[in-house]
Amino acid sequence: MKHLPLNLNFFGPALYITLRTLCRRLAGPTRANMSLRTHQVSGRCILVAEDDENDVYLLLYAFRKAGIEQPIKVVSDGQQVLDYLSGVGPYAARREYPFPVLVLLDLKLLLKSGLEVLEWIRSQPAYRTLVVIMFTASAQPSDVHRAYRLGANSFVVKPSDLQQRAEIARFLKGW
Repeated sequence: MKHLPLNLNFFGPALYITLRTLCRRLAGPTRANMSLRTHQVSGRCILVAEDDENDVYLLLYAFRKAGIEQPIKVVSDGQQVLDYLSGVGPYAARREYPFPVLVLLDLKLLLKSGLEVLEWIRSQPAYRTLVVIMFTASAQPSDVHRAYRLGANSFVVKPSDLQQRAEIARFLKGW
């Protein structure tokens, strides 16, 4: 096991398990995950659902600093997440918009909230194994509990400084 200078207690055990799953998917198909739909295994992108341009910029900067090479696709509202995952409208071209291995989902999105999107994802049989991390500024216990009840793999409160964001990005890459 790789040792990282990251305090896992800060993020909780759910993030640890989520990141192991994510890294297995980023590594490619294995016998254990060959049963996943082909478009899910072949897609190596990370989908970020965030409506704040500053947060998108900081997250992308942290990913670049960590050397994350997977394509990052960004959508700005909840309906766009549904359209992207469903491959409809402008997202029908799967070469340009591959199915993600991870969704970083903000809680407060326009048109459909992050919790509504999460509920929809978990209601779709083909998407039930998709890793969804709530990545939001809200630390309300009710939001955290509801997200986990709806099937979030983890709930991470956005760090306020760039160093902590870079640490999260390095942790994602380290797996």
